[in-house]
Amino acid sequence: MSDDNLNQAISEWKTKREQVNIAKKGWSKWSQVVIIFGFALVISIIIRVFLFQPFIVPSGSMKPTLGVGNRILVSKLYPKPLGINRQDIIVFKDPGGWLSLKNIENSQDNSLLSAFLKLIGLKDSNSDDNYLTKRLIGLPGDHITCDGKGGPIIINQTALQEPYIIEGALPSSMEINVTVPNDMLYVLGDNRSNSADSRYNKDKEYNGFVPLNNVIGKVSAVIWPLDSFKIF
Repeated sequence: MSDDNLNQAISEWKTKREQVNIAKKGWSKWSQVVIIFGFALVISIIIRVFLFQPFIVPSGSMKPTLGVGNRILVSKLYPKPLGINRQDIIVFKDPGGWLSLKNIENSQDNSLLSAFLKLIGLKDSNSDDNYLTKRLIGLPGDHITCDGKGGPIIINQTALQEPYIIEGALPSSMEINVTVPNDMLYVLGDNRSNSADSRYNKDKEYNGFVPLNNVIGKVSAVIWPLDSFKIF
């Protein structure tokens, strides 16, 4: 083989090797992107299933604590293993008939934030349609009363202090006299004059009480808009 042919063969071999190296580098970059995206997806699913879930609050039933359009983050560590307490704000699945076409506590969120959360698995496409957000007032076994004339909510003969109730509203304009059954909860909205809560669902399944198994978790923070950000 002449020197010219040898040099040409070496040049072609170097060119092919460079092309292979470039291809390997390109594939390496894409593989890193795929691995990172896959890892992020797995983490988001773990968070979604076991730790936190976002919801939107489009109604005014929890004013002034939660405003219309607030995005809230719900800790799924509640009610297990950490438990829930009176006066916690909870999100729960509709016990049956609390929501209707004319009275939706939580509606579908079609924002860009919602679309992104759905994409990464942090939000089901129908995750807001069947859920409500209320203040937990009564635990299993609690005896709850109120005169409906401006007197406080009384639990087990002790008056409940409720600084979160919307200004100008009574603790309840309806008389209350109930004992919370086992594995049930009693809930009210902070906007007492505009909240379809346990008081108004006595004719529905479970007689206005919320099964403990229906609880998704405790509201731990308002995450949007930023000027409403707060941690509970």
